[in-house]
Amino acid sequence: MLALVGHAFLYLVLTAAEAIWVVVTVVRVWRRRDVGLAKAARTGAHKPTLSAILAANLGFEVVRRVARAKLSRRSS
Repeated sequence: MLALVGHAFLYLVLTAAEAIWVVVTVVRVWRRRDVGLAKAARTGAHKPTLSAILAANLGFEVVRRVARAKLSRRSS
């Protein structure tokens, strides 16, 4: 039961972080739209934050697969 609560908590935190990053990026691009959409999109996205979110997604998938494998071994 604790594993399910932990999984739900990690999922919600990760989803919230992604949503906040998307909103911030859209606002930054919108404010720089006078230089052109392509250049605003290149300079508006904060790449270190994007890489941290992608790494967190990868870590979440690894944890989820390990937990699923452990649960399937326990039920067998």
